[in-house]
Amino acid sequence: GAGRLLATVLVGNVGYSGVEAIANEAGGDGTVRIATANLNACRLSLELDVRQRARPGWRLEESRGEIAFAIVDGENHASVALKDRGPKNPRTLELIRAALEVEDADYRSSGASFPWQRRIDQLDPGIERRSPRYLNLVSHVCDDLDQEVRDYFIQFFRKLNSDRRFEQRFYEQVIADVHPYEDNPAYRSLYLSIESLDDLLAGFAVDTLSLSVSAQPPFDPPRQPVGYTAVGPGDSEGLAIPLAQVPRFLAAHRTLLLRIRLTRLVDSGVFVFRNP
Repeated sequence: GAGRLLATVLVGNVGYSGVEAIANEAGGDGTVRIATANLNACRLSLELDVRQRARPGWRLEESRGEIAFAIVDGENHASVALKDRGPKNPRTLELIRAALEVEDADYRSSGASFPWQRRIDQLDPGIERRSPRYLNLVSHVCDDLDQEVRDYFIQFFRKLNSDRRFEQRFYEQVIADVHPYEDNPAYRSLYLSIESLDDLLAGFAVDTLSLSVSAQPPFDPPRQPVGYTAVGPGDSEGLAIPLAQVPRFLAAHRTLLLRIRLTRLVDSGVFVFRNP
């Protein structure tokens, strides 16, 4: 931002050709995902009670940095950097030159944007809609004792109907990939197709989209005296996101950092104090 690093990120929206195409995936440029290239992340922080209901005080925070971001039509990860016989798009060089000439005034925020980003958006107004639309959701789960939860399942569901068809299609069509962090699976990345989500929401009666977590181990004394309440989607409210607000939470071409704190249950028989 102004007075600091004046950064601009360019990313293509097509993959490689030939044998290099083995690295391609929808929503990527052959090497990186469009959603992860955009460094203007959003963060959702919430605590869930013993019934996996969101406690008051949850927060959705937008990035406070000004990092310019452009999707360049028809470019891959190499051609956008002027390799692989690039650039393929006549706007690429224009963007690179302009990014090298920006000044602090081009990054001074006014509302939700800044002048340099608005100039980028005007070069190709429909590029975000034309590019494969995915969200990178990075989750981290811990409990109220600050212990990381390494075995959990992120739940998306609707409360309006319990026939489970909506949830089945969500997990089959919307979630394209799940990648736990090998060194610490309390962190994981979910890759969501926003185009498929839009189609799904349009095809079902949905008033709210709920978000919750199912974690291991389940609290089941005396066999399992320490753990978390096992609550199915039909029994949990989670965080209920009104339909009109879903695009604010689950937006294409960006990363959502999801921080969830669960309530750990401990049976009274775990610690027994006796008189000496």
